Amino acid sequence: MRKFLVIAIAALSMAFVNISAFAAGWTPPGPIKLLIAFRAGGGADTQARLIAEELEAKLGW
Repeated sequence: MRKFLVIAIAALSMAFVNISAFAAGWTPPGPIKLLIAFRAGGGADTQARLIAEELEAKLGW
């Protein structure tokens, strides 16, 4: 049972690596709307604003 579990985890991780390789070449066709489900001023909001600034600088939107 344990060997099966290890093989299953390895197979799933390899599948996720392949999926992320396909997504690496994707670029959004236009501006991205970032929606945060927490109130303004919290940690999630601050992180989202920092990420948005980096995306804006990188993509020019």
